Amino acid sequence: MNKKLETQLVERFPTFFRDYGKSPRESCMAFGCDHGDGWFDILWKLCENIEKTQYKDKFYFQQIKEKFAALRIYYTPSNPELDTLIEKAEQESLNVCEQCGSKQNVTTNSEGWLTTMCETCRNKSKPPR
Repeated sequence: MNKKLETQLVERFPTFFRDYGKSPRESCMAFGCDHGDGWFDILWKLCENIEKTQYKDKFYFQQIKEKFAALRIYYTPSNPELDTLIEKAEQESLNVCEQCGSKQNVTTNSEGWLTTMCETCRNKSKPPR
């Protein structure tokens, strides 16, 4: 995710991103949100939902990345309410283009690196023949 979008998340939800910017020896959040810009809205909505829970003061992200064409989120503490919110966000990412955020004609390819993209972004990413 680009730095401008990451900064919006970090500034709005600072306690959730308390490890952001630490060294890689201390936290995987040193790498920021390691996925495309298209999943920004999913993360924003997730953070808003976490704010509504009783765990908002203890919650923080340990790693946020793309893995096997889906959003993968590692966090603490783990409990059924937070687990459900995280799982919902991860599942939603399978229907949203990782690059642009479109929900139209989104597919997950299985050729080479797994990706979840809309038809437009997929066509842009294909090498010319």
